[in-house]
Amino acid sequence: MAAPRHPLRDRVLARVKRGEIASVVEIMLVASVPRQTANRWLRQSRLDLADLRLRAVARMHEQEERYLAGLPPRRKPSKRFLRKVADDAKAEWDAKRPRQP
Repeated sequence: MAAPRHPLRDRVLARVKRGEIASVVEIMLVASVPRQTANRWLRQSRLDLADLRLRAVARMHEQEERYLAGLPPRRKPSKRFLRKVADDAKAEWDAKRPRQP
């Protein structure tokens, strides 16, 4: 029978994916696990720390460029915004196709 997973494994890997943790040493400090365990977690979940960190830095760079350009931050659209888009599209559709009695 396989040994039970470390209780912090999924939480630490989620932080790695978000770019909050940038090295194996940081994983060791946060989860209090040996280097071999941290490397095994990364290998098993097929995560490349260098690639994930580069993506996080690119995301931060884009945010700063948008700030300098006076643009709002890039976020996923809110439900309110999506409802407004749908309502506008329906109104446009209805305006183009008048009701027939």
